[in-house]
Amino acid sequence: MKHRFSLTFIVVHFTFLLSAQNYLFPVKTSGYHLAPSYSHLNNGDGRSNLWALTGGYTFRGRFTGSLTIGREITKYTVQNNNVKLNTYLGALGFNYLVLKQEQHHTILSFSIDAGYQFNRLIYGSPGDNASIHSFLYGLSVYRNFHFANLFSISPSFGLGRGHSHYRHDPSPLGIREESYSFPYYNYQLAFKLGNFYLRPTIQVTNGNSYLNLMAGWMVTLL
Repeated sequence: MKHRFSLTFIVVHFTFLLSAQNYLFPVKTSGYHLAPSYSHLNNGDGRSNLWALTGGYTFRGRFTGSLTIGREITKYTVQNNNVKLNTYLGALGFNYLVLKQEQHHTILSFSIDAGYQFNRLIYGSPGDNASIHSFLYGLSVYRNFHFANLFSISPSFGLGRGHSHYRHDPSPLGIREESYSFPYYNYQLAFKLGNFYLRPTIQVTNGNSYLNLMAGWMVTLL
């Protein structure tokens, strides 16, 4: 249960890193975004806090590529022993809008999502480390509500599937490896004022739910 809980936690946090900004950019506009974020999960096994920084580039309001780095601290209990796990992560996210609401005059925007994440887990004892490689793909729909060409509210829903491979080498029991797949669902609500945006997210994965809050700044290019 020790590593299973940790792996589930990290996979849950992986999915929000794929969030793209292309649906917030004007039609045929390119630019950059930078956004710090915080995530929290608390269930019957333990609790986790993740701090991350995401930067990315959007091309002509349709394609977004992003890079995220972060640190996660997880605390949980195994057989009446308190365990603290430190995790460092790096992730790449890609998102393409097949339909863009304002450009194609549709009521919704529709995207294809994909990403990769690497996690380095540090269990506390010298040399007691593990790694996780994760891949994720999914679909998302968005709806933008504009007010006075300055402020907008954008609810969205996404779903998809992820695959992770965990390797603990060496562990007290020798080399340990585990692979598994999981579905995910997420609900977002983005508030955009000028070039600033705030986006809370609720995600459900493997029976766990977490809250993420991201705040960012967009720089558009002519």
